[in-house]
Amino acid sequence: FLAAELPHAVQNEFFDTAGAVAYIKAAGDPHKAAIAGQATATLHHLPILRRSIQDSHDNITRFIVLAPGHAPARANRATLVVTTNHQPGALLEVLRIFAAAGINISSLQSQPIVGQPWQYKFFLVVDSAGAPLRHALRAIEQSDHTVRLLGEYCAG
Repeated sequence: FLAAELPHAVQNEFFDTAGAVAYIKAAGDPHKAAIAGQATATLHHLPILRRSIQDSHDNITRFIVLAPGHAPARANRATLVVTTNHQPGALLEVLRIFAAAGINISSLQSQPIVGQPWQYKFFLVVDSAGAPLRHALRAIEQSDHTVRLLGEYCAG
């Protein structure tokens, strides 16, 4: 949408859409806009300038609640972020570690790393937790990749 409709617009990243909308409201500049949902616009008493600008009609936003503490005793799913080296087979190496450990990957999404062209981080949801997962994570780190466990929880 932005490339097609506003090719010369300067884009700024914000921590979240609500923060972007709050910034726009505080700035009071009619030449600035934010992308957000109806609820955020209503909360800040700002008009919706254009609706349905998503790239995909079945677009979904996932929210994750992060809190200190321990994983539930019956945790059977985990979310993590892996960063691989930019070389052929790097992601395959990580996937093979999970396969060798018998860990199913329910979701795998890539996201560019800002300021590092052609570098990506991968968000994974795996059907594992506890000791088996920790063993796989150690193997990934020993393979010279970085991994960060975001949390363990019960599926569903």
